[in-house]
Amino acid sequence: MNYAPRNLMGWLGPIREREAKKQLARAGLLRSILFAEARERKLIAQADPVVMQPVWELAKKVTGREYVAGRQEIGDCVSWGMKQAGEIRSIIEIASGEEEKFRRWFAPWIYATSRNQIGGGMSGDGSLGSWAAAAVSKYGVLFEDDEGVPPYSGNIARRWGSRANTSKPEYQKFFDVAKDNPCVCIEVKTVDEAVKMIRDYRRPMTIASLRGFRMEPREYKGYHVFVPSGSWAHQMCFVEYNEELQALYRLNSWGPDAHGKPLNGEIAGGAWNLLDDIESEFKRMDVECFALVEFEGEPGEPDHRILSHA
Repeated sequence: MNYAPRNLMGWLGPIREREAKKQLARAGLLRSILFAEARERKLIAQADPVVMQPVWELAKKVTGREYVAGRQEIGDCVSWGMKQAGEIRSIIEIASGEEEKFRRWFAPWIYATSRNQIGGGMSGDGSLGSWAAAAVSKYGVLFEDDEGVPPYSGNIARRWGSRANTSKPEYQKFFDVAKDNPCVCIEVKTVDEAVKMIRDYRRPMTIASLRGFRMEPREYKGYHVFVPSGSWAHQMCFVEYNEELQALYRLNSWGPDAHGKPLNGEIAGGAWNLLDDIESEFKRMDVECFALVEFEGEPGEPDHRILSHA
């Protein structure tokens, strides 16, 4: 892929984002928990040393295969940023010994509930990170393998995300299915908080802003690194920290071939994002960044393989 596909950029941007946060706060739908308060309330704690290995290695041990980045088909990037961060969080929870099955999150559910139930009904493509954070907290997560869930497609995402769909049985029947799997998100405001979330607490994050990049990363210190360039109204996710490089791994949802082949076994479909660049993004742009701190996954047998072979 040699160009940035504008039709896949579906973050609705800073003006609507500011008003949406006010609206959500008034309605009590977005928990106004920030990083310091989350630590004080013990919503996050130091991660078990066993999960400090790279998340792409944990994925192989938990699922038996490499984690494959998704390929969105319309401007539903907000739901994909949340989905992929959530799946990585689930892998980390299983690796730490939680009794949980690994199941793929269904992006159109997040897209639909964020736009319709939280956003109040939308036409056209797009959503907001704050709406998605509120949606997975209030309405839970639907899995791709839940009974009756159709395969992902751009048409399904657009149909489910349509204002006209809100009362249709094909959509309404899943609210009771998804409600048992909520995910609590907290807002991250600085690059320092973002690093601590990944490095110390192993909490992946979604991030949306107008920050754009060259499609082809550059090689730097033996790694593929994103080069800031232009403007993307887009949401992705942070899933790993690199102390040597001083960077976070930014995973996209334009397919595993979108940004070249990784140099060190990272998840294909992303690249490292230097902390200096992320700090500039936080300071100079409107940014929506949410860490996924507590996911009530589907119960399953604890995976002792990870613990016994650490």
